[in-house]
Amino acid sequence: MADSTPPHVVTPAQSTPLHSFASSSISSSLHFSLKISEKLDENNFHLWRQQIEPYINAHNLTNLVVCPSISMEFLTDPDRRFGTVNPEYESWCLRDQMLLSWLQSTLSKEILARVLCARFSYELWDKLYAYFQKQTRAKARHLRVEFRSCSLDNSTIKEYLLRIRTIADSLASIRDHVPTNQHVDVILEGLPSDYALVVSVVESHFDLMDIDEV
Repeated sequence: MADSTPPHVVTPAQSTPLHSFASSSISSSLHFSLKISEKLDENNFHLWRQQIEPYINAHNLTNLVVCPSISMEFLTDPDRRFGTVNPEYESWCLRDQMLLSWLQSTLSKEILARVLCARFSYELWDKLYAYFQKQTRAKARHLRVEFRSCSLDNSTIKEYLLRIRTIADSLASIRDHVPTNQHVDVILEGLPSDYALVVSVVESHFDLMDIDEV
């Protein structure tokens, strides 16, 4: 997601105070009761996302974080002078600020400090995605290099296979899944010549073997 405001979004110069929305009927229809077991930190973005997104969708609030379309705060110049807020904007702002408050409650102190300037839910969402996409790409590159460099060396077969599976699982946790054929190739390529017969047996199979069978 881009950090810039979508072209169709009208961002107000000054937000209406939250206390002016207290009488809105919308406040009684939104109840964010889900408690996140682990707040978002540097290492659990995809786990956090897996918990957050269904809850946002279930509350029909996806349009507040993805390409939001925001009504103008004031419909006319006289409305602006007299502080008469557009009811559609008022309704949107209440829903948005309730969602923003809940999202902030799911963040660790370290991550919350990175999004302090986010005034609306979509701004917080964009900042989180931009930051963690960059972190994920860097982590994936590191894990891929480590994955390809695995070798038996002085390890036991059990330790060797566990190390490869652990790296593959780490890649899967950041949605960079390792195809089975690549997983098998890494296992075979890291074996010394003493295992030539084993490699030959595995490679002689016409059908792709799963990891447990290998």
